[in-house]
Amino acid sequence: MAKFLLRAHDEKAEENKKRAATHSLRLQLAFEYSFEKLRTGYHNLLKHAVAHPIAFTISFFAACLLSFALFPWLGQDFFPAVDSGQFKLHVRAQTGTRIEETARLCDLVENSIRKKFPRAK
Repeated sequence: MAKFLLRAHDEKAEENKKRAATHSLRLQLAFEYSFEKLRTGYHNLLKHAVAHPIAFTISFFAACLLSFALFPWLGQDFFPAVDSGQFKLHVRAQTGTRIEETARLCDLVENSIRKKFPRAK
């Protein structure tokens, strides 16, 4: 990625692009301008990291250690769980069972659930 972002640009090609005034080209130029700012910032960050390897190493390990502060939130959902009062039940019949027999088995399971939980619909 660094090789792609740090390649040289042709200044004449940039000037030719700026002369055109189509709507889509303006959008493209705005994107390229923003991307160029990002690329320049990334380039400066890489230069600083290479010029100061000890500071970079300390910062890297500090960021790794700080990431452990997120440990209490591991395994939690971003949105809270919602109890919709429903549950899913997966029933499998033996391979090769006819569809009628499978339907009968599902009816037996449903009737068994209704007996234990009479308010279930």
